[in-house]
Amino acid sequence: MKVILIKDSNAGKKNQIVEVSAGYATNFLFRQNLAIPYNKDNEKFLKDVLEKEREIENEKRFEANELKTKLEKINLSFKLKASLRKDGIISVHSSISAKNILNELEEKHGLKIDRHALENVHINTIGLSKIIINLYKDIKAILLVKVEKDE
Repeated sequence: MKVILIKDSNAGKKNQIVEVSAGYATNFLFRQNLAIPYNKDNEKFLKDVLEKEREIENEKRFEANELKTKLEKINLSFKLKASLRKDGIISVHSSISAKNILNELEEKHGLKIDRHALENVHINTIGLSKIIINLYKDIKAILLVKVEKDE
């Protein structure tokens, strides 16, 4: 018996058409609301659902790409207290965290980003750093952060 899965199960993934035994379909899949019978009406329903999911996916990708272009145009600048040690090395007394970067993006540029999207954020050196931001699945933006010595 052919069925359309409406949830992930042992028979397959959501929105997949699978062939299962009639007993398994009627006694388990239908009773647990994991599948619906395969027929013309349900096939049309599946096509509509897949089309809607595709549209949502495309919209999210478009929004992520727009955000990526905005982020890659931004250069953030921070000042950290630092001192010169006797051996000539600059010693930094604080660091820049994800929270600092997110606050700066929200306050100055109006961009709200999830803190879990940031990679490699603990900055404690003077100079230019690159921050990778995971926007959506395989879409990543690189944000440049310039750290200067505060006099």
